Amino acid sequence: MKNMKLRLKQLRGQKGLSQKEMAKILNLSTSSIGMYEQGRRLPTYDTLIRYAQLFDVSLDYLITGKE
Repeated sequence: MKNMKLRLKQLRGQKGLSQKEMAKILNLSTSSIGMYEQGRRLPTYDTLIRYAQLFDVSLDYLITGKE
């Protein structure tokens, strides 16, 4: 899970989205996005699914980094 925070931040950056924009798209608070990216909180399963759909990646990739 340690590197998941880096993947979440990297994917957001590749789309050119701010944390605030990301929060709006996922219907979350900006602080939640920041906490996920800092590793201070883990996203729920539902949130991970929304990330995967938005970035067109698998849940495996988000969690483990493997395709």
